[in-house]
Amino acid sequence: MDCAAPRRRLGGEDVKVIGFRFEEMKASLGRKRTHSEEIPILNSWWAGSVHARNGKLTGVVTFQK
Repeated sequence: MDCAAPRRRLGGEDVKVIGFRFEEMKASLGRKRTHSEEIPILNSWWAGSVHARNGKLTGVVTFQK
């Protein structure tokens, strides 16, 4: 949550937040920022695999529960 909004401000084009039980979380400062900057929060999603090249993140494969 706390890294999504700054990533968007630093030029991230396809920024989303995924998690399994967001509906049970209380609103944190990071969640409020994410909401105010219109970053999608995908509930009931998991990271299946993370891909990197030369030490840099290149992709994340996700799936919905």
